[in-house]
Amino acid sequence: MILFFYSEQGGVKMNRIKYFRQKNEMTVRDLADKAKIAIGYISELENDEEGSRNPSRSVMLSIAEALGQTIPEVFFPDEHKEVI
Repeated sequence: MILFFYSEQGGVKMNRIKYFRQKNEMTVRDLADKAKIAIGYISELENDEEGSRNPSRSVMLSIAEALGQTIPEVFFPDEHKEVI
């Protein structure tokens, strides 16, 4: 089973890191410092439109907590789920 998440603008939406980061008025550096994850990796995850990056559970937890969200809210958005 593969889950794809579609944004209202169309296209596959794999995570909402950038959305929550901007909502919290954080820079990539702010998030990286708070989550203790490399800036480059945060940027890669934010811009991974193909869903080719597969962060570990601990990375997902660190990012979600730094954003004040849960792992599902950030990495598995509930909008427009399609199961294939």
